[in-house]
This record gives sequence, structure tokens and C-alpha cells, in this order.
Amino acid sequence: MTLHQALHHAPAERPRLHIGAFSYDSRGLEGRGSGASHPQQWGDEQVWGSKQRALFDTSHSPAQLLVRDVRGRDEGSYRCKVHFKGSPSWSQRITLSVKDPPGYPRIQDESGQRLEGPIGPYEDGTTVRMMCLSSGEPPPGLVWGGSGAGRGGAVQSDGSMSRTRLSIVASRDTAYTTITCSTTNSSSIAPLHTVSTILRVNLPPLEVKLQAPGAWVSAGQQSVFRCRVTGSSPEPVVQWWLGGRQLIPSTPSGFEGVNVSVSEVRLTLEPGDHGVPLVCKAFSPALPGTVLHDQLSLAVHFLPVATSTVEGGGMQAEVREGGSITFVCTVKANPDVYNITWYHNGRPLRARERGVRMVDSKLRLLNVTADMRGLYTCVGSNQEGDGQSNALNLNVKCKYSS
Repeated sequence: MTLHQALHHAPAERPRLHIGAFSYDSRGLEGRGSGASHPQQWGDEQVWGSKQRALFDTSHSPAQLLVRDVRGRDEGSYRCKVHFKGSPSWSQRITLSVKDPPGYPRIQDESGQRLEGPIGPYEDGTTVRMMCLSSGEPPPGLVWGGSGAGRGGAVQSDGSMSRTRLSIVASRDTAYTTITCSTTNSSSIAPLHTVSTILRVNLPPLEVKLQAPGAWVSAGQQSVFRCRVTGSSPEPVVQWWLGGRQLIPSTPSGFEGVNVSVSEVRLTLEPGDHGVPLVCKAFSPALPGTVLHDQLSLAVHFLPVATSTVEGGGMQAEVREGGSITFVCTVKANPDVYNITWYHNGRPLRARERGVRMVDSKLRLLNVTADMRGLYTCVGSNQEGDGQSNALNLNVKCKYSS
């Protein structure tokens, strides 16, 4: 079968062609010589199948859209639109009728439009009425079947034509169900020929579930979060938000099953992200007013961030010989630190050393002597590792100096 489309403009204009769910694009091939790549052809697999029954053939004049293995679902109005680089676009409509051989069933709606393959989408609660008819001598029998047969009527015969009607309510229960109509004869109950259609229904999501890679994640390491959306038709729009800032999903939404979509986002979180809400929102593009969401409060583990100060505030560490001074180690960490170690000039201090007292996060030096001068730091330790503070330089003044 061929659909003719004349291309009267010069080949150098490199046209782009769109016919329904098919496109042909030759842009960017000018001046590349004989070694240039071929124009890009694309066909929707839902319409033309994985083996691509459609092909745009430019070896003829006029060029032709070739469709192999014509089926009833190919019937309809085709709009061919050609875009030129230096000329106005050109379009034309062509209506294709597919005749059924005797004894072959046809499913159609009340207006006579053929219903094969995916049909709709319909709104939830809509009653879809369809008819199956076939001709032959003698008139063939007709049988409804499939996973969503609905309420089928009796078969009526008029001359050589047989017909039967069916009503089905579009709902979540009937979405994506297959409806078949088969012809039979009096000598056998086995179907002779069968056609089928699939009911599509606009539906909002039933559930949105955000899944973290674990109970917590480590700061500075990339982590993958997944959002699982169930029950949306058509495929949902998924949005990610981190503390009020919208994120870009790391990968296009994939599928885990019928009406189950999964979106992923990869994040490298920082300590400041601990406790910040991560939100996943989803809605059907046909029903944007019905939005579901799920969220979690991020649990981010990070190295201790330690700061050492002189008790009472400040960074100036100065004391007379024989006096005392107290240092404080302030630590921010998740999880909490299990140990704080004080260092003097890089040497770890022990609580039983002369003049050294350690209580919780504080270091108290008593009866300070000249050999206690130098740099003091603290290190907080948790499951993520060790975090070292700034250094305080202790200046010990002579006992009898003014």
C-alpha cells in the first residue's frame, strides 16, 4: 500500500516530513558529499510495531510512504506536513479506508469509526458503546471475548450481515483490558478470525511512594532516591523537590509493571541537608488537578565539625603561670560523636596527666606551667570518621611579669 506525497521543491532544501506518528528528517545533510549519513526516519512503535511497517521511500517521484501488512487499525485520516528550509510548509490530508474480507470481524463505535488497537482515553465512568459486525454466506456468528468483555448483546443478522453490540464502563477496573470479537460458523465453535481493542482510561495516581537507599546516607557520596507511582494513566508527570527547590530527575521514568512508573534522582548531599524534606509529586497529565505526593526528612550522616574555643567565648588563649584555663570543644555531627580527644602540639592528652582535667567536651588546665604553652586542638569521632577543630595557641605569661 502506498500513500503518495509529492515533494516539488528542490532536493537541496532538505525537507522534514511528518505523517501522524511517523517522521522523516533530512536536515543537516547539505554539502556533506556522498559520505553523509542517511536522513533520520522515526515511527511510533505503538502504531507501526517494533519491526516498523512504515517506510518513507524517496527513490520514487513523487516520494511515497510505504505501509506493509495493512491492518484495520491503520484506517483513518492521515495528515502529511512537509517543512522546508527556504519555503513555506506544505500539508495535505489523505483518508485511508481498509476493506475487510468476507467473514472478517470489524469493531466500530456508533459513528462507524473503527476501534482496533488502543482506543480512548476515556474519562472514568464513561460508558463506551461498540459494535462488532461481519458479513458472509451464511452470516457468521459473532462472539465477544477478552479480559473486559462487558455486557454483550445478542447477535442480529440482516441478509449476509451479522452484528452485535457491547457496552463497557471505563474505570480503573477496566483500564487496559482487552476486548475481542471473533467470527464463528455453525460447524465449529472455534473462532475463525479475531480482532481486538484495548481500553485506555484517564486515571489519577493511586499511590506515590518515595524510597531512600537506606535509613541514612553519607554526606559527599552520591545516593539514588526512587519514586514509585502506581495507578496513573497515562504515564504520570513526576516532580522532585528538595527543601522547596525543584530538582531534575536523573533518568526518564521507567516501568515496573502495568500502571507502575518509577523515577530516580541522584543526589550528593551535604551536612546542611540533614533534616531537609525531599518530596516526590506525581499527577496524570490528563488530570493535572489531582496530585499525590510523598516525602521524607533526609537523614544525612557526616564527619564531625569541631570548633575549639576558650570558655566564656573567644579565641585568645592566655594565662599566667600557676593559673588555670578551660577550653571547650563544640561539635556538630550526625550521628553523635562517641569520643572527643584533646591534643597538645599534636600529642593526645590523657586525663590523668599532671594539671589536666577532662569533663565531657571541656579541657581544664590547672597550675599552668611554661611547658604547657603551644597549640591545642580537639577531634570528634563518630561512625563517619574523625573531625579536627581549629587550633588555639596558648600563651603562658611569666608569673612575675607585669
